[in-house]
Amino acid sequence: MRSASAEAEEALAVAGGPRAVTTQLQAAPLITREDARAVTAALMRVVDGDPLPLSSLSGAGYIEELEGRFRSYLGARYALALSSGTAALHVALVACGVGQGQEVILSPYDWGAGVAAVLALGARPVFADIDPLTYTLNPTSVARRITPRTGAILVTHTFGHPAEMGALCSLAREHGIPLIEDCAHALGATYLGQPVGTFGAAACFSLGRGKPVTGGEGGMLVTDSEAVFHQAVRFSQHPLRQLREGLDPDPFSLNYRIHPLAALIACRQMARLEAQLKERRRVAQAITAALEGTPGIRPVHVAAGCSHAFYRYSPTYAAQEWGGLPRDVVVAALAAEGVPISPGYIGEPLNRRLHACRPWLPYQRCPVAEARCRHEELGLHLPPEGPGLQSWLQEVGHAVKKVHRQRRVLGAMS
Repeated sequence: MRSASAEAEEALAVAGGPRAVTTQLQAAPLITREDARAVTAALMRVVDGDPLPLSSLSGAGYIEELEGRFRSYLGARYALALSSGTAALHVALVACGVGQGQEVILSPYDWGAGVAAVLALGARPVFADIDPLTYTLNPTSVARRITPRTGAILVTHTFGHPAEMGALCSLAREHGIPLIEDCAHALGATYLGQPVGTFGAAACFSLGRGKPVTGGEGGMLVTDSEAVFHQAVRFSQHPLRQLREGLDPDPFSLNYRIHPLAALIACRQMARLEAQLKERRRVAQAITAALEGTPGIRPVHVAAGCSHAFYRYSPTYAAQEWGGLPRDVVVAALAAEGVPISPGYIGEPLNRRLHACRPWLPYQRCPVAEARCRHEELGLHLPPEGPGLQSWLQEVGHAVKKVHRQRRVLGAMS
């Protein structure tokens, strides 16, 4: 017979029992004290009469330095710093010739930035389904969506895992369609040894809060095409930047310039990118190893030949291994145990959300993305690497096993 103390230890935290995860790990700050001192020094330059740290109409100073760092890191010919990742997507679509009445194929398992950029052009989003293991665009589904109206394929490297770029690039070449990469999550990820962001006609990165490199806000467009770069500059930059690039200035361009202080912060973070990527990969691999021995939660899959950036760690809920318990019931029980888990990051696929907001647009079914959002998607916070990590991993594994052992009790409670 089990002792009373053992039974008390096994009691679910959601029912008043002890939490399984008690180790506290300190999250790293978004920026360092040295970053803050660099910003302060830049502002003192403004006090002393140098306006560049506050506004650089020609893209000089910290902006020029950041663009150079991106070119060097990716091996790209051109880089253009912008005010956000969404702005970069808008500019890239315009620079690649997408216009009113055309269609852009993209993923429903994503945030709304790409759809917003497509709609801003008067173009129509067309959703292709996703691969069930990598959550990125399924090339077979993309091929079925291509029509004479297709103006571009916009592929997101979801959560930092590269999409199937070999097949997608072949489709784009076969049909003469520009391929645009959304690399907001994926700076530093590679496909068959080649960095994401170097496959398509243009690629877009986000420098927003929490991204692999952040400026607080900001974005980046990279391309090897002089024509795409020049069109992007004419569409989004001040005439002084256009003149600096040797272009006839267009006085009616938009203001999508990055703030120089955001560029300064991002420059400093670029110097730490590789070290941070290695740390995130080590932590993610340790979580994967810890989950391999637990029932009901399938760890993140990394496809052969791919290097994951692990912007997010999104495992999969296997309801059949929980006796059919709803995902949210299990998530609530695990969260009560101290596991930093959520029902996921996307919540509702974009094909459904767009139809709800604009019911006159046809609803396009994407069964894999819809099923994942409905009952499979999970989000698990990646902790920092540190001395308490191994204890934390053991406690998380114990918490999952504990809740799984008590699944019938949990089912009766719900």
